[in-house]
Formats: sequence, structure tokens, C-alpha cells
Amino acid sequence: PFWLNRPWFKRPSLGGSRRLGGWTMSRWNYWVTAQPATAVTHAICPLCLTSTEPSDLVVVRGGTRLEVFRVGLQGGSPSSVCRLPIHGRVCGLQALRPAGSSRDLLLLLTEKRQVVVLRFADADDQGAGRLVTVATGSTQDAVGRMAVDHPPFFACDPDGRAAAVYMYEGLLQVVALGAVPAIARCGSAAAEEAGVAGPVDLSAAGVIYGTQDAKPQLLDLTFLYSTAPAAAAAGEPARPLLATLHSDCQDLRTARIWSADLEARAVTPGGSASRSSSSSVAVKAGASRLVPVPLPHGGLLVLGGSAAAYYDGTFQRAASAACGPAKVSAVAARVNVGGVKWLISGSDGELWLLRLRTAASGSSSSSAAAAPESFELVLERLGLVSPPRALAWLADDRAFVGSAMGDSQFLCFSKAEMDGNRFTIEETWMNLGPVVDFCIVDVDDQGQNQVVTCSGAGHAGSLRLLRIGVGVNEAGSLDGFAGVLGLWALPHVGGGALALSFASGTRLLALQPGGTELQEWPAPGFSCDEETLLCCEAQGLALQVTRTGVQAVNVKDLAAVVRWAPPKGSRIQVAAVAPGGTVVALGGAAGEVMFLRAVAGAEGGGHMEVARTWHLDAEVSCLHARAGLCAVGLWTHELRVLPLRAGAEPSPSWPLPGTAVPRSAAFAHLAGRLRLFVGLGDGVLVTWDVEEATGELSRRNAVHLGTRPMQLLPFGSRAGDEEHVFATGDRPMIIHGSASAVGQLAYAAVNLRLVSHIAPFDVAPFAGCLAFVAEQRLMVGNFDEIQRVHVRTVPLGECPHRIAYHKGAGVFAVACQNVGAADPRQAGAASLRFVAARSLTLSEAVRMEPRELVGAMCSAVLDGDSTEYLAVGSAFVNPEDPEPMKGRLVLYAPTASAENGEPAPFTVAAELEVTGAVYSLLPFRGMLLGSVNNRVVLWKLCHGDPRRLREVCCHGASMMALHLRAEGNHILVGDLMRSASLLEYSPAGPSLEEIARDSSSAWLSAVEMLGEELFLCADDTHNLFTLARGTAAGAPVAAVRPRAGHRSRGPAEDPRAKLERVGQMHSGEFVNRMQRSVLAKPVTAAGVPEAGSFTPVEQVVWASTDGAIGLVASLRSEEEFVRLSLIQDAVSREAPAIGGLLHGDWRNVLTESGEPLPHRGFVDGDLLELLLEMPRKRQQAVAVFLASQGVVVDGVEGLLHEVEQLARLH
Repeated sequence: PFWLNRPWFKRPSLGGSRRLGGWTMSRWNYWVTAQPATAVTHAICPLCLTSTEPSDLVVVRGGTRLEVFRVGLQGGSPSSVCRLPIHGRVCGLQALRPAGSSRDLLLLLTEKRQVVVLRFADADDQGAGRLVTVATGSTQDAVGRMAVDHPPFFACDPDGRAAAVYMYEGLLQVVALGAVPAIARCGSAAAEEAGVAGPVDLSAAGVIYGTQDAKPQLLDLTFLYSTAPAAAAAGEPARPLLATLHSDCQDLRTARIWSADLEARAVTPGGSASRSSSSSVAVKAGASRLVPVPLPHGGLLVLGGSAAAYYDGTFQRAASAACGPAKVSAVAARVNVGGVKWLISGSDGELWLLRLRTAASGSSSSSAAAAPESFELVLERLGLVSPPRALAWLADDRAFVGSAMGDSQFLCFSKAEMDGNRFTIEETWMNLGPVVDFCIVDVDDQGQNQVVTCSGAGHAGSLRLLRIGVGVNEAGSLDGFAGVLGLWALPHVGGGALALSFASGTRLLALQPGGTELQEWPAPGFSCDEETLLCCEAQGLALQVTRTGVQAVNVKDLAAVVRWAPPKGSRIQVAAVAPGGTVVALGGAAGEVMFLRAVAGAEGGGHMEVARTWHLDAEVSCLHARAGLCAVGLWTHELRVLPLRAGAEPSPSWPLPGTAVPRSAAFAHLAGRLRLFVGLGDGVLVTWDVEEATGELSRRNAVHLGTRPMQLLPFGSRAGDEEHVFATGDRPMIIHGSASAVGQLAYAAVNLRLVSHIAPFDVAPFAGCLAFVAEQRLMVGNFDEIQRVHVRTVPLGECPHRIAYHKGAGVFAVACQNVGAADPRQAGAASLRFVAARSLTLSEAVRMEPRELVGAMCSAVLDGDSTEYLAVGSAFVNPEDPEPMKGRLVLYAPTASAENGEPAPFTVAAELEVTGAVYSLLPFRGMLLGSVNNRVVLWKLCHGDPRRLREVCCHGASMMALHLRAEGNHILVGDLMRSASLLEYSPAGPSLEEIARDSSSAWLSAVEMLGEELFLCADDTHNLFTLARGTAAGAPVAAVRPRAGHRSRGPAEDPRAKLERVGQMHSGEFVNRMQRSVLAKPVTAAGVPEAGSFTPVEQVVWASTDGAIGLVASLRSEEEFVRLSLIQDAVSREAPAIGGLLHGDWRNVLTESGEPLPHRGFVDGDLLELLLEMPRKRQQAVAVFLASQGVVVDGVEGLLHEVEQLARLH
């Protein structure tokens, strides 16, 4: 498809912040991943990595994260053993079993030509088992030309003697692995005791060498299984045999055999001299994969092109099958040790079982004496899975499908068919990749953004909705609850009841036992004509606290039992639940607080007694009691902690920050300790650590959660192992213990607006639920699991590649292509799908014309019309044309508003034919801006009957204008090959003129404007860089005036006409899209000087082909950047560099020539936030090192708090 004609498919000094055009710009940026890459790029199983049992599954996700799992022999989910980030992008993963070893090693190849050998070290006194480095090396070649039309090829000899690498055109490199220490092969933690000083340097040992290969294009390579016995019988040395698959200019496929002479450092055609067969053989057209066959059979499988062929040990074709994966990219995994069964799939997701058996017996055989002509191949279709990148046979008739184009799956094979498949899917691993496009919207207008991605490919295509925060799963709701002053639950009244307080009285709503509907419930013992301050249950009684007293009633019939009244002339001001009763505060400056204990009597009777009394000399504003302590907020901006047990003395008062009055308080056990939370009237939340024995407070912290008073409610998690705190207000929030930073608090936004009251309502049939009052609605529901990112999926069954949000109609418009349809007439057909933003229901698709594909979409309101249009740009694709010669620009208008959650229908309002493919569209000054092939065009809507689009002006100096961004009159153009340029719109002409350009070459994959003169770009080699224009890059501001008699300087000589790189880093992610927005509104510190908190100037959200979602946040100053850089470097000292891959080398910019450029201007947030996950000992070492370098930090806790602020951005 033309929109995928991108580089990854085919390719040939610090300054200050500035305020320009209303933008505060910064060239110092903080790069971080919010959602790690989810695409599985490599998988191997079974392995004897952690033990001598073949029970390990090794997975690489996104190319940068290595994970080891232990797979049970009796089924069940795999258990995680370890996971670690790699300072490199893994492009090859092989298992290495050295001779005489009972355990496997891991052999990795990275995109920067590094080879790493890892082993698993068993658990010792330093902690759990871990991966350690055995050997490292580099395959860097000074004169080699990197292959651009295929990924690197990597293979390892089954006997562990050598590995082969093909990264440069025409250059085959061999790595002799005999230098790996023998002690490292056992996987024992006692390697140090045997004198192994450290990793072996394979490059220094001289065991990496290359040989020129003049053969046609290489498609695949693999090592064959050993023929040592046959070679010994012939009196020849046993050498590793390498098989390669080639294609010539006429697409004729050839397989070749090579012999690797490790001593002579040469690779020669053919096997041993005793072989009578040729060293090459022609194979079927479309073949794309080579798979070695284990002994005793030996030989080679050639797969692809809807066929499979087996070549025996003499390289003669012994069997073939004319079916199998139709796509050219086939994947295979050996099923059993005998090598007579394989699982095979291609990029279409069709899963096949391949059997190699003897024709005589009709069954699988392991006889070495079978004649070559007796073999036959049998292919059986098993079903449809996610398009796989890797297949691995686990155990007990189960398999793993690792996918980069859909969700990864765990399969269980059974005789019974399900949905036409001969297996069941036991478990899936969510994968967002490849993210081709995305939009960021706040559908519910609650201040909580969602990232909606076009994810997956083929039949695995879907929309994914990502939300940073916590969602509420609504179980039921009622309208008409305006003016609610309080909400409490009485779980033993009826089937469960809710008490609601109003200024004019109190209402009780309850469930009938076994019922599901709330209804009015009589409460004869309650004072229903008064405002209620508190309702609770204690000692088998239901208590109602009003301003005139406390009523105790029977929970069965709510009949009155006893009433307590305050002293004459006093009224109750505030009340809170206490163990066995309630704590009440009387009005007045005396600040009298009483602890009332309810005592149940026989036959439904009882009484109330005053257990303790305090006089605080200040009026009370809020109360909360727990664990024998009572927190009291005072109108004098102070806090007191009172012990409820007899004889204990109260603590002194604690001052509160600011001038706002405390409105709510709550004790809760979070992050391993008792904490006290106090919500102030201005939306500030104050927290303390509490000493339970004495009530002493320490480590005060304050953050802004909103602007309104809040109510605090502790509640238990679903797992029941810890508590959370819900904070109401204009920005509802859940406070919980951080999963990454032990002992730290984390804040998760809730997708509700203006929650005023909350109460637990854990009754059947609403188990684990809470009741909320929000915007005059009473709602019952439960929370999602407390985690950083929540994902919802809308399956589409076809490949989505463009998305736009139409706010007026409340729909997502999604452009799809039906790739791989069963009906050939529908294959490749494009359509527009409309998805309701709230209900996520799909409408009927709008089919595009034959051979028409959508390239760009946006919503726009144009001059002279209040209608919000959906603009769609397309291209008519002819396979014979190098680029589309014709396209369309269509404006769709909604004919009605969305009703009942269904998407609104759209009709064509205007249409224009263009001479090329529309790659980008966006609204611009009441007009429509777009790119058509190499031109940037501005269109205007002409009103009339009919309405039509008219071209206003254009600019055509690009190779292929793929990306557009605009701010003010400035337009940023991202080109396919010529990097970025800046245009300016002049209304006087009107005209578009180029005013600046990046003179370097870069294949851009995404662009975004950080300001009118500062830009962020991503290229196809996984790099990010920032461009600044003229004075922003340090050039003089003064205009250049020509001298008399001289011509004026051209644009290329004007410093203002240059876009210069002021920052760059290697991200390791292929960034497909960027958009200026935020993932989560950060919780900012209160009462802290502005310089002490990290508030970004601007934020850009990015998404990658591997399913990663992240942020680039612009920092405010050079001082902030330097401080974070120092912390980053200190963390790097304590973070283990697996495989000797250093962080600085990893972030250096990768160039096509292979020469790295130093990274600058970016802080690596992934490394910096690794501090939160480190053991306490390493955290202390980081703090000590920073102090030794003169960096002022407030100990370990202060450093963790500083880094946690940055983590809250996502």
C-alpha cells in the first residue's frame, strides 16, 4: 500500500529557553516510555537455561526487553523468572548448547553489530537468579555497506561451534565460539571460583572474521545438524555446515551449502570432499525460509511460496508438499526432538502442521537407514492465529505464538475443533503494535485523555483505547440526586442500604434481600426531617448522627433503641466512625470532642456512653478515627491526633500548609506503613507517616489534586492485600502504593467528574462495589485494577491505518484495508468505518472506489460554515505506477447527531480530484492544508450549490511530503528523504514560501512542532532529534544586509534559513506518529518553590511500530536538564550493563554509515525511573554518589520523590 511506502520497507551546543509566538520553547527534553513495547520479536522454547530441564521460554519484546519464563509441564500460565532491559535493539536471538554442557546459553545480535553471549546464574546470596554476560564482541566492519532491503540474518551451529551473521551486503561473517570459557557453559554461579575473571572479548580474541559473498541476494541462512560421524568415517574433519537461500534478479531461488573452516578462517562452497552432490540446488519460487532437520534424518526444509520441500543429507530433494503458508514470510518451530513434526505459519496467520514421514510405513520414523526416496511431507491446516513472528512448542500439546502484528497467544491442541481451529487459545498477551496512527481525545470531557490507536494487521487489526488512570465499571445508576450533603452505607439494613443526607432531611434507599433495585426504605427510628452528619453500624446497631444528637436503632427493623443528646445549648458539628461507636465534635470555640461507645443490650436494647472527652480550644472542621487514633482538623489550620485508649495523652498540634481549612481526613495503610491524609479546602492533599503506637507524625508531603474541597475514603483492593484512598473533588483520584517504587505513593486519575461523595457498598449483588454521587447521579460500580495503563479493544477484522475523531458526531472515523480477505474481489478493498466513541459500536462501512486507499483524515471547521466536516484524502493505486497519479479529497458531513450510542451517518458534502496521493491533512486558518505527492497545497471551501473545494496556493519543493504540522502561519513539512523544511503562509499573496530547511538527509517517520521555531523529528533508524531555526539555534538575530554593489545573500546563506540539530538521541523505537498532547495531568507538589518541581513546558505523545507509547516532555531550563542528566548518569552506574552494552553507546545516534554521533539534549527517562525499581542498597549508592559530585539531594527519600514526580507524567 502506498502509505506504507516508508523507509522501513525500502530505502536507498546547549542554549537557553525562548518565548516566541506565545510559545515557551526548550531544546532540553525528557524522553520516557509510558507503555513498553508489546510486540514479540523473538521467542525460543524449550530451553535448559535456568535448569537442566527443558522448561524455559525466552521472549524478546520490542527488540529491547528480554524476558525469561518457566513453563509448567502440566499446563498453566508461564511464571516469570526474570526480565531485563537491553541497551541495544535485538535483531537476532539463538540458543547455544556448547559440547558437553547440560544447559543452554543465549546468543544475541543487536542492530549496532554487537554479539553477546549470556548465561543464567543460579540464585546466591546476592539475590534471585539472573542473566550474566559470558562473552561479547562486535561485527562492525569499516567498509561494509549495511543491507537495506532485509533485516540482519543470524544463525548458530547446533553443536555450538560457530555463529553466522549477515548484516552487510555481500559480507558473511563467522563467529567462532570455541573461546567461550568452559566453566560458563554449565550455568553455575561458581564461575568466579574457577578463575573466570569476566566476559570474553570475542573481537580481541580474533574469532570474528568475514568472507566476501558475491552470490545473489540473500534471503535466509541456517546451520545444518552435525555430520561428524560421516566425516570421521571419510577421514575428514567435521566442520559446521551452513545453508543459505538466494534470489537473483529474475527472482529465481537457489539454496547453497557452505563449509566453515574455523581454523583456516574461511567459508568454502560445498560440504566434505566425500560428497558427490552439488553445493547448490534450485528451489521453488517464493521460498523464503530454511529449517534444519535434526539427526538421524538430517538435511534441510525449504518453506514458502505455498509449498514445502525436504532435502536430505546429500542435498537431494527427497519429498515435497504443494500447500502451506501462501505468504513469503514463513515461520517454523520444531515440535518434537526427533524433528519429524513442525508448526509452520506465515504472515497471513494460517497455522499448519508439517510431518516428515516414510512412505513405506505411513508414519513418523526415526530410522537412520531409511532411503531418501521413502520420505514424504504431509501438511495439515490447524487454524488461524495472530500473524506470528515466532513459534515455540512448549510442552503437553501446547504452543506459543509470538506476534508483532496482533496479540501473542498460548495454544492448547485438542481433537475437538473450535471455530474451525484444531486448538483452543488458553491465554493472550496484549500487543498494541504496529501502531500506524493514533488520536488523543477526552471523550467524556473529564480531563482524562485516551489514546486511540490503529493497531494490528490483517485479520488481527483493531482499535485500542489506552487510558492512563483507573476506570469505573458502572453496575447501576439513578438520576435526580441534587443537593446531596452526605452518603453512607448500612450493609445489614435490608439487603444493603444507602443513607443520603440533604439540607431538608434524610433518605434511606435499600435493596430487598436478594434484590437488585434500590427503593425507599422506612426508618422509623431515624430523624428523617433533619440533616444527617453520619450514618454507620456499630455493635449490631445503626447509628444516625444529626446536629441535635445520636440515634441508635435496631438494624433489623430500624426501630429506636436509644438516643444521646449533647449538653444543653450545644450542637454537633462534625462526626466520624470510631471503633465500637462514633466520635463527635461539638460546635463552638471550645473544640469539645467526645468518643461515644455504643453498647448493645439484650432483646434489641442498648445504651451509649461517653468513653473520652477532649477540649482543643479551636473549632473542629473534620474527623477520622482508626487504629486507636483520631485525627482532628481545626479551623485554625492545624491538625491534632488524639489517642482513643484511656489514659493516653494527645499529641501536640501540627501546622498545615497554606491558609485553606482542612475539610477531610483519613488514616490508611499504604505502601507498607500507616499514613494520614488530610484534604484541604483548596484541593491540596497533605500526607504524613504515622507512628501507630504514639500517633507521632513525620515526613509531611503536599500535592495539588484539584481546586475544590475533597472527601477521602479508604477502601480495600480487589486482592485484599492493601488499601487505597479515594479522593473526591473536581479531579477524582485514587492514591495507592507505587508498584515500582517501594514505600512511595502513586496517584491514578479516575474517569468520573465532580464526585462529591463516596461510600463502600460491598453487598450482593454489588460485591466489591462503591457508591458515588457525581453530578446529580447516584452510581454504583467498581474500579478497574490499579495499574498504570488500561487498554480496551475494538476488533475490526481488517487492517486500520488512519483515524480521526469527529467530536460533533461523537465518532471515530477509521480507514481500513481488507488485507488477506477470503474473497479475492474484496482483497485490498478500502473502507471507512465509524465507531461510536462512548459505546464503541460499529456502523456500516463506507466502501471506497476500486483501487482507492485512504492516506489522510482529519476533522475541520472551515470558514463561513459552522459544520464540523470529516476530510478524507485518498489515492488510486496502480501497481504499474511508482507513485499514485490520481487521488481524491472528500468532505463528509454528519446528517444527524449520534443517538442511542450508534454512530451518526455521514454524507458527501464536497469532492475534489487531485493529481497524486494525499498523504497528510490538517485544518489551517479556516482552510484545509494537505500534501499531495511532493506538493503542499492549501484548499478553501466555496459555498454555493453545490459546495466545492478550490486550491488557494501550493508549494512544491519536496521529494515526498509525508508529514505536516502547523502553528500560526508556520508549516513544518516532513519529507521522505530530505528531512524537514519550514514554510510560511502569507495571506497577502496568498502564497506558501520556504523560509528554512534542514540541509542534512533523513528519512523521517514522524514530526511535531514544539513551537514555531523548534521541532521534534523521528527517523527510520530509530533516532529522535530536535531542529531549531536561526536564533533559536544560536545564530545572530540581526538581519543580513547586503553591501553596496553586492547581491543579497540567498536563503541558503541566511542563518535564519537553516534548521540545525540542537538535540539528538537513539530511542530504539520506530516512532510512527507524534502528537502534541498529554497522557495524564500530573499531580504537582504544593507549597514547594517552582524550581523544585519538574513541570514540562510542552509534551508530545509518540507511538511506535512495536506497540510502545511514550512522552517527550520539554524541560524548562538548562539547570533542570543538567540536574536530571547527573541523576541519570548516577543511576547508570548502579544499573547493570547486560552484555557489556553501555547506556551511552546505546543512546548515541545510529547513522547509515555506521559512525555513531553523540547523543545530546535528551534525558533518558527509562533509565532515570529505573531508580524507583532498584533495591534500597543501590538507591542509597546513587544518592551517595550524587552527593559526592556536589548535587544537593534530600537523602534517598527526597531523590525518590523527585523521580516519582517525573513518573507521574505518564
